[in-house]
Amino acid sequence: MDVRFPDSARLHPSADGAHLLYKQEVQIGNRKAVVTLRFATNSGITEATAKSKMEESIAKMTALANELKLGEEGLEKIFISQGEVRGFWKEEGGDHQVEGNFVKKLQDQQKKADDGDKPGIEKQLEVIQTATEAFTQLFPLSEAAQMPAEIQFEENSPSQVSKAKTTEEIQEAFTTAQTKAKELLGKLDGSEDNKFNFIFGAYKELMGKLGNTQDLKEIETIKLELKQKLTRSKDMIERDQITLFNELLTQLDIMTTSYNEIVAEKKQLESDSPHSPEIKKLKASEGEMRSKIMEYNSKMGQRNLTTNTKTITQSHVMDFVGVVEKKLSLMEQKLQLSAPAKKSDKKKLAKIEKELQKAPTSQMIQEESRLISSTLLKLPSLVTVDQAKELHNRPNLKWGADYLNVALTTPLNWTEVQTAFIKESRAGFMHVAVTINEPLHTEEGGVPAGMLNKGDYRTKTINLFKTTSYIRSNGRRSLPQVAFRGGQFASKEAAKIALMEMIKTAPNGEVHINALLTPTVFTFLKKDRSLLAAHKKHIMEAIDELSKDPSYDKAAGKLQNQIAISNFGVNEGAVGEKNNGFLGFLKKLGLRPQFGWHTSISYSNDAAEKLNGSLDRKFNEVGNYLMTDTTHFNPLSKIDTAFLDNLGAISEVGLEMQTIWNRNAYADARVGDNQFKLPSLWKVMDELLGVRCYTNCMSGKDRTGKVQDNAQEYLDEIAMNIADHKLQLKKKFDAFQEYDPDDKWNAMEKILTSACFMPTDIDKIHRQFIEDRENLEKHIREAIKGKINNVKIALGTHDNPQLFMERKTVPTTGRGFRSGVQGISSNNKESVRAFGFATFGVTSMFAASPPSPEDAQREAYNRRLSQLSGSLKITQMNTGKPGFKVEGGKPLERFTSGFDRRYVLKKLHETHSEDEMRKGLKEWVGLDDIDPETAEAFVKKMWEAAGLNTSSDTSKAEKAWDVYLDNIEKHKMRSLFPTTKVKA
Repeated sequence: MDVRFPDSARLHPSADGAHLLYKQEVQIGNRKAVVTLRFATNSGITEATAKSKMEESIAKMTALANELKLGEEGLEKIFISQGEVRGFWKEEGGDHQVEGNFVKKLQDQQKKADDGDKPGIEKQLEVIQTATEAFTQLFPLSEAAQMPAEIQFEENSPSQVSKAKTTEEIQEAFTTAQTKAKELLGKLDGSEDNKFNFIFGAYKELMGKLGNTQDLKEIETIKLELKQKLTRSKDMIERDQITLFNELLTQLDIMTTSYNEIVAEKKQLESDSPHSPEIKKLKASEGEMRSKIMEYNSKMGQRNLTTNTKTITQSHVMDFVGVVEKKLSLMEQKLQLSAPAKKSDKKKLAKIEKELQKAPTSQMIQEESRLISSTLLKLPSLVTVDQAKELHNRPNLKWGADYLNVALTTPLNWTEVQTAFIKESRAGFMHVAVTINEPLHTEEGGVPAGMLNKGDYRTKTINLFKTTSYIRSNGRRSLPQVAFRGGQFASKEAAKIALMEMIKTAPNGEVHINALLTPTVFTFLKKDRSLLAAHKKHIMEAIDELSKDPSYDKAAGKLQNQIAISNFGVNEGAVGEKNNGFLGFLKKLGLRPQFGWHTSISYSNDAAEKLNGSLDRKFNEVGNYLMTDTTHFNPLSKIDTAFLDNLGAISEVGLEMQTIWNRNAYADARVGDNQFKLPSLWKVMDELLGVRCYTNCMSGKDRTGKVQDNAQEYLDEIAMNIADHKLQLKKKFDAFQEYDPDDKWNAMEKILTSACFMPTDIDKIHRQFIEDRENLEKHIREAIKGKINNVKIALGTHDNPQLFMERKTVPTTGRGFRSGVQGISSNNKESVRAFGFATFGVTSMFAASPPSPEDAQREAYNRRLSQLSGSLKITQMNTGKPGFKVEGGKPLERFTSGFDRRYVLKKLHETHSEDEMRKGLKEWVGLDDIDPETAEAFVKKMWEAAGLNTSSDTSKAEKAWDVYLDNIEKHKMRSLFPTTKVKA
């Protein structure tokens, strides 16, 4: 294992002045080595970028050093040159160095090697291939220096072993990183301010020019210059934000690693010396760090709340742009009709003149400009929903409301949305959850939801985003998850654009279109039925066209047979949570109409069969590496270990999906307090199987955002718990390797530390290995077969692959008032999760007993963070104002609250002062997401309620607290919803 030394690296010129060098010391065994990165002096490399590249490079270089045995057999240096891994050897009996290509050297050795030595050489070649691919991405050949990366031991350096850090040193490192993270978050906010300042400044300047021109060509020139300026600034601001974000991730890594060191030491002491006084000290450090982590998360999350004054001001900027765009368009039309020859042209001109007279006066524009300029510079603060409504009310800017969608297309409005939260795993360790939402095809301007079906925008994919997410655990990154989201496909061309993007990243060429419309019998009132039919038609037409394109024909050929198109209504009318109108009246009477739930069966039956096919293909693909027949032999070293990691999670997610499907529970928001559950879980299953998923509603922002965020909660939980579990397995594996060193055992590390195994499995396999050292791979194959069989038994597919998410009949009655048994599958398989796996996912909503209040609180808190992981910003890009346009109800209030009521009530009973309650509520219910005045009022009222407690009766206080917690849930939910009317 490598140990890095304190980061004192700085860019400095090489001796010949041709390069800039960036170095990092690292411990390998008992010796100190140095990793060096080289950059051309004219590359424009910055300190932050060099550091980021080092973070990506250092693990690969130390892996090469370990695997290729740096320092042994004369090997003095390993380096990358022109996309190859090369080395310098000192010739035996000589002083000069010989350079060689490792791949060629190893391939020559492989030809001459005995069969027993070949697996070791093969592993070395795999490590080289992985490193080569990584460095090709980090240092493209067109930009790289001749030797961009190298590693060698320091000459004459004494053996050095890393000294254990004290609690104080760990806490100091944490505090320093937390301070830097806070500063970087402020700089990211400043960069976002710069973005809107630039948009505002450019359009303010344009407004001034419009008052001085009466020439059509001049207007065309002004428009072209504006577009070029905004595009250039988009590139500049995105580069700045990416650099700052990467620097932020480095500090978050330090924070989480420091916290985890404290927790690990505490856990070890509690196990070895439960009465040690050091435990109390460690718990105090843990608590202080936790509070600072929650403070950071709060600052990151508040950035896009609808009650944040900064987001409100940003909406004013886009309203202002709408005014300018409207005036620009009308003036252009006016000049085109300046010499009308037709009577109809005169009427058009008169209408334009009349509309221009309604435009805000110069004085009004100056007043709005002054207000926007001043508020953009202010620090953000949270206000009440009513205050936010009032702040949104800007009568002077309403004139441009019908051009707001045009304003929103400006390229600079569409920049990457990056979030990084610190989440706690089930084992109590902290991980960094990273989400990057990248808008696609916005070079010429974005395509907001309001442009659906308008003119040339019909041929573009509305609101197309690629979402990449991953977990960083102790500085190491999990396998990135990639998904897509957007609006309904209004044309074949729009579907084709999205499909081409998905095909690029689909490892198996499999795609799932995860639609969220609500087709019902009330077609004359709701267009979802016809929209979904058109959506499917355009998808299939696009695939047919792609099958004739030589660049996509193979992938499109697979898609024609394998593409899955599902649909589940998730809006309030589909899940029995309509609060207004006649349906709201019925709900108050205890009736919950759930329209469109039955059509989800007919639309998703085929998609469920395709999902079964994907699962079966994946099992068969892995099974090819488990055959012992030599005629079909596939080397075990090539098996998909990422899939092995996911086996336990596939079992958990699959059983949750199957139970929801069997019970028709997707149509009831009260089940799990989650109206988005089945499409979210399906999206998660896609990721676990390598199927590329595109989620859409009509606009691709509200329902789509909620489903994406819910899926993110599941994916982050799984990734965190897998990372923790693999650490346990690594300790077990290393212990055996240290006790009984053996190259054959060591070669199986990546497979045996796959998360499908338990520590007891490694015990068993090692016992078998001691008894029979020639058949280690055979024993591992049998163990993997057993794990796969366990999953098949749990999902009911061991006899028939189509019995998972089994095809159901579509009911002909009760379509408005759902019966839980209608359309139920004959198999009706509902089982406990597969045995022989650790637990990775979120607690099942069908668990026989609820989780502990502590576990429920952790999951609720992480869920709230997922709700803030970028989708709110996407709604703002589409409407100018953030907020999910979804009608709320009690389940949604609970779902988005960020706290568990049982946990909070338990803590309230343990509170002994108002100050203690104030501090506690901030942590327990996330009062920081509510404006300070309202938050303080809740503290006062809840402390007063505590006085109702007596030694024999706590029910009165609990009853009062329940009412206040209801209100806190409402406030927190409303901070995610628009505080003013939005279109699209």
